[in-house]
Amino acid sequence: MSMEENVKGALRNKEFRAFITYVIFVILFSVVTFISKPSSVQYEINTMHSNTFSPGEGDESDTLDKVYSLLQGHYADTLFPQQNADGNYMSQIDRLFLSGRGRILSAPRLRQVRSKLAHCEVPSYLKEVYNQEIFCAQDYSSDTKETIPIHIPGSNAYIGLQNFTRPFEYQSIDKLNTTKLYKVSGKYGRYSQDGFALDVLPNLTPNHFAQELERCSSVVIQSLKACVDKFDVPADVVPVAPVAPPPPPPPPPMTSVDSPVLLLAEVTGGVAGDNTFSINKAFEITDASDTHTFSFRLINNGAVSSNWEIDQASLAKFGVVPDWLQIGTSSGAITPNDFSQQQINIVSGAFFSTAAEGQATMDPRSPIEVVYKDKAFPNVKATVTFSLIYNKASTAPAPAPSSRRLMSNKYGDGHGTYNLRKLLQAQNDPLEGCVNIPHANIKAEIPSGLQEHLPKCQMVRDTTNQCRLPYVSLQMFLKFMDESKCGNCACSSQIDSTCNQKCSAKELYLDQVGDLQKNAWIDDKTRAVIYDFSLLNAETNLVSNVRYMVEFPSFGLVHESVQIDTFKIFIYFGTTGMVILVLQMAFVAFIVWYTLLEILEIKAGGWAYFKDPWNYLDWLNLIILYCVIGLKLSTYLILSRFDFEALNINYIDFPPIGWFAVSELNVSAVNFFLLYFKIFKFMTEVPRMNSIIGTVTRCVTDIFFFMVMACIVIFGFTAAFYVCFGMQLAEFKTLGDSFGALMRLLLGDFDYQAMADTNSIMAPLLFYLFVTFVFMILLNMFLAIITDAYAEVKEEETEEDLHFYSNLAKQAGNMLSKLVGQKNKVSQLVSDLKLSDKNQDDLVDIEELKEALKDYPKALLLLETEGPMELLAKYDVNADGVLDKAEMTTILKQLAKKEAEISAEIEKTEEEELSYRAKSLNLGGGPAVANVDLTKVENRIDLVDQQVKELSRSMTKKLSLMVDLLMSLSDQVSTQGGTPQPPAPFQLTQGGPGRRL
Repeated sequence: MSMEENVKGALRNKEFRAFITYVIFVILFSVVTFISKPSSVQYEINTMHSNTFSPGEGDESDTLDKVYSLLQGHYADTLFPQQNADGNYMSQIDRLFLSGRGRILSAPRLRQVRSKLAHCEVPSYLKEVYNQEIFCAQDYSSDTKETIPIHIPGSNAYIGLQNFTRPFEYQSIDKLNTTKLYKVSGKYGRYSQDGFALDVLPNLTPNHFAQELERCSSVVIQSLKACVDKFDVPADVVPVAPVAPPPPPPPPPMTSVDSPVLLLAEVTGGVAGDNTFSINKAFEITDASDTHTFSFRLINNGAVSSNWEIDQASLAKFGVVPDWLQIGTSSGAITPNDFSQQQINIVSGAFFSTAAEGQATMDPRSPIEVVYKDKAFPNVKATVTFSLIYNKASTAPAPAPSSRRLMSNKYGDGHGTYNLRKLLQAQNDPLEGCVNIPHANIKAEIPSGLQEHLPKCQMVRDTTNQCRLPYVSLQMFLKFMDESKCGNCACSSQIDSTCNQKCSAKELYLDQVGDLQKNAWIDDKTRAVIYDFSLLNAETNLVSNVRYMVEFPSFGLVHESVQIDTFKIFIYFGTTGMVILVLQMAFVAFIVWYTLLEILEIKAGGWAYFKDPWNYLDWLNLIILYCVIGLKLSTYLILSRFDFEALNINYIDFPPIGWFAVSELNVSAVNFFLLYFKIFKFMTEVPRMNSIIGTVTRCVTDIFFFMVMACIVIFGFTAAFYVCFGMQLAEFKTLGDSFGALMRLLLGDFDYQAMADTNSIMAPLLFYLFVTFVFMILLNMFLAIITDAYAEVKEEETEEDLHFYSNLAKQAGNMLSKLVGQKNKVSQLVSDLKLSDKNQDDLVDIEELKEALKDYPKALLLLETEGPMELLAKYDVNADGVLDKAEMTTILKQLAKKEAEISAEIEKTEEEELSYRAKSLNLGGGPAVANVDLTKVENRIDLVDQQVKELSRSMTKKLSLMVDLLMSLSDQVSTQGGTPQPPAPFQLTQGGPGRRL
């Protein structure tokens, strides 16, 4: 075999190994993707949840009032089941299952996004009605997003909110503890994760609900004390816990466009936060930390410059300016749309030395308001409220820790953000550490003179981080903490009928939604209301995110939708999870290995590497695979940010996690096509399988120019159908929809009658023109291009290519017949050698050996001899010129060994012949397989022939030598006149002494 053939064989083996490796990689990718995808039960779960949470017939939200009705009716009943089918109150576990075996995981979140109003682009005489300009709504986007509170602080509407202000204030993505990477997709826009939100308490049992209220009793009492001080109502109780300041009354809204507007923005780490009219800050002075610095921007967002100053009267609220407050600049000027950087230092006051040890104590001159106001416009104000709390170290022994387990989340800014992020799967026993609400103490904090001021009282900051109900107002706390509600239910049974009737999380939810409706939470600026909650189906380890969304596009429509996304995020648990982890690690290793191979190929091939289009497909595959890895890591990182349990009274942001999981499957779906398409790269070496690639390659130029022409024609029809039918038919309402409808028309999916009813003149004209030009002309032209290219490829195949496999099978059959003949000859030779002793003297001389080998010239080759004399010489061990029993046994053993080798060759050749015949029947021939290497089979046959020849020569020599020796012995006997003694008789055996010949 030549060097060139060796090289080609090595290359073929390398390509074959690469193909096998790639097939293993594709199988591994398929397995990993199929495991990541939920099973077929996903469809059943989605259908079940959709039937449960979708509004019933006639309950659809087509007006604003119906939105509130749906929230207070259908969703209140669905999210807060109270009784089972028997009429009994549900247990703490049963009430969490809302749909089938779907168990709620966390608090639902009701949220809206808003857009700014703008001047209408209509003639000026149409802009005003009754001398008042009518503003127009805008579609939602990052540029038009509204962040100003729904009701301007200080206005009557804002005061009417009492303490229920948080849902009416903009909350950023960070405050809502969500992500910027994900946006909610609706029919009329894509909406970010920030906005104006209300986190709803889940369906807790009365005792659990009462316990959560009890956790907030301390801050409620502090708030009442602060309210007593604010309105100078006599109170006998000394504050026993740190009191945070109530929000100051912000200035009334500005109505003139020719005035300044002062806003504040806190600066943290050099980055400014959201603009607002007021900021509340609380600072803690300890033995180790006695100085704090607060940096912020004073912003003029108005149309004219502002000459501002600090209101000295507010600073002297307690008679003098507090000694712990150090203000740098007290006046200045700011041009429109500019800001002034400000800094205020908080230091330890004189009261610190007299503060009690081991407990938090508020400075008596706290809270204090620093009011920035415009000199020319006194109503233009921005307020910073400071509270100072002293916390001196105690010299007494620390008290034993409470047996009641506290959540690890920290409300550092009053919002539901967590500092610790790890997964917990446990549930608190609602009776653990049971303490009833101290409603008597709360009543003691409400003197008669405070009753009229209660609607104006505000919740103070919870410095102890005990309260986990940030969306419950002070007025709601007072209502539900009363003994007529939840005051005595913290230690009751979970199915206690009295507490179930009067202490219900559902009632709190209805009160909250009622306050939203009463205070016009949804208005002209609202673009979408989104209601998110998540369910866990533990039986299938699947999480379902349910989203009810009502969109309010700028033109006034109300559109509702319910979307269910079911996904698997808890993967690596149990034995199956470990197997999945190992497979995914192997999958990543494959990706890295293929990346290194591509880099090495670039280094070795240089610019020639970029001439192969398959290499571009390889890189596209790798890029998409790395995207899959990135999405999987994003899911894990987002999930690890949350510290949550089996039941969470705070909102856990599962929708972005589900979006990443679904996006991973979407990207994998694209890669499925690319990975399997690459198999054609290896199939080009298989006969006739290269016809597809050859056909596409041959006609790619014609198809390109054809597609240019087809796009022009189809776009013309797309625009025509869009213009004629878009205003009436949903199928043509946009250019994209029109294009899709025309593609479906080619497949026979169309409603001609609807088009005719919409435009009776243009419908038949456009329809039949489209069918004629596209269906009858363009489509047939495309088929003609493909057919001609395929015919050209087939014409280039020779007769030898077409019948390659059949010819190969014939060659293998001939080789098989040749080997079988050789095997038969060897068997016959063995038989003849056994009968070669013609004179029955138990010795085989040279003549008898020649007679036995005369019909088997190739037998000598098998025995590695050139003739009978050489054969006799090789096996005549005692050199007596004849072959005795032992010597003949050696020859027969050698022939038996050769016969076994030939039998193995025959078996192998039969397998190859069957393979060739199968390919001949199934695939036909091909130019690539014409180069299949058969030299190995031919070399084996030649080797057998050579061995037979050598055996023949050896046997001839042996027999000749035997004859010479016998003649010499005969002469010696004649000379001596004696009679030779006959040799000892022997019997020939084969395969050992136990087998007779």
